[in-house]
Amino acid sequence: MFSTLSFVGYSIYEIVSIPLYLRIIFVLVTKKEFSSPFFRFLSVIGILEICHYVIDVVYYRLPIFGPTSSWFGTSPSPFYNVGTFLIYFFNYPIYVLHIAIALNRCSSVWVPVRQKAFWRRACKPVIAFAFVVSFAFSAHRLITVVQLAPLDKADPSKGSIPIITAYKLYFIDTNLITASFNTFVFLSTSLINGFTLYKIVQMKRAGMLKNEAQKVELNLFVISIWMTMSMIILIIFQLSLFMLRSGLLDNVLDVGQLNYFLFMQQPLVEIIGTESHPWVLLIMCRALRAKALPFLAQFKRWRNSGVVTATNANHGTVITRTGPPIITICSSSSLNSNIGITAQQPARPWQQQQQQQQSWSRTTTTRRF
Repeated sequence: MFSTLSFVGYSIYEIVSIPLYLRIIFVLVTKKEFSSPFFRFLSVIGILEICHYVIDVVYYRLPIFGPTSSWFGTSPSPFYNVGTFLIYFFNYPIYVLHIAIALNRCSSVWVPVRQKAFWRRACKPVIAFAFVVSFAFSAHRLITVVQLAPLDKADPSKGSIPIITAYKLYFIDTNLITASFNTFVFLSTSLINGFTLYKIVQMKRAGMLKNEAQKVELNLFVISIWMTMSMIILIIFQLSLFMLRSGLLDNVLDVGQLNYFLFMQQPLVEIIGTESHPWVLLIMCRALRAKALPFLAQFKRWRNSGVVTATNANHGTVITRTGPPIITICSSSSLNSNIGITAQQPARPWQQQQQQQQSWSRTTTTRRF
């Protein structure tokens, strides 16, 4: 049975990441500057990933309610079928849209003029096509037959896991279909991103990247690269499940221990494979970061709000410092030895000239708040 401690640990991560992801999705949907098809695909992916997580971890893995508990009794099929169908129905479109994002970035460098009109027309049909493909690959899970099997035959106390006995689609094991589908997506996006990278290098050698009209959004391309590379972990995990449950590892490894290990690590695989996307978006997209987390921009403006200018009369040098507002304590003989305390703001050009003409004392002491 899924460890309660592990569930709590992953839930702590999700308490931070899911509200952050919801905030990002809200910004992508409501702000006009993020109305391009690229960000539309990302918003759909974000919604699907949250739905997938809620069903997979809360419904399927919560120890109190999950199919590994006694709540299902001896036959979890009626409930387990619906759960697994929804998990995969929300999962497959994510990878179809990975291909769409890679194609979008590739066309933006090869045909930058015509691609905008094309993707505006094709955005909704591509999203609809992703759900059609997902239903075709997931519908058979509604009629599968399920039975409970122990995670570790040597230690029944570890709990049981639902094992689908009739688990084939077109005479091929479904685990293999899932791994093959994701492998196809990985190879396709890798090839497309390779063409994109080749064009970017070609443009850089020709000096075209310096032209503002032909500027390449490298940060968006990096997001596409990350989505592609993170699929490696998912493919390895799915192939391991296929080899384990098809009996290919019976004579090599302790199948019970490996089955238990893979079952326990699936949330971590999902975090690395899909739920890392909001953090990558914030790191690589400055405009999105400014809209989703406005307090960061306010803090940065506060850090750069104060400017201190001091003139040394002996050497005729002007020292300018930018940073947080500071208090400057000046000892000046020209002010009859009075002490003036000022919180200085950025000086205008005429103010700087006036300050240079004044005779300040040799000592200027500054103290930070």
